[in-house]
Amino acid sequence: VYSPTERIEQTLQTINSIRVRNSNSRIILMELGKQKDIGEELIVAVDEYIYLGKNLIVNILFILILNISR
Repeated sequence: VYSPTERIEQTLQTINSIRVRNSNSRIILMELGKQKDIGEELIVAVDEYIYLGKNLIVNILFILILNISR
């Protein structure tokens, strides 16, 4: 289990890796967690940030997908 700070750092490393390997890439970050404020550094690192954490339909679909894949 990683702390929120560690997850942010890992995500930033992934975004940077994508940018290095494909400078023409368009990166969209979709957040499904309960915490909307993920930090400005992540938001400015991507081309688009979409928060879906409090969207009930998305959360139900996510739970269903997780259960189907088990």
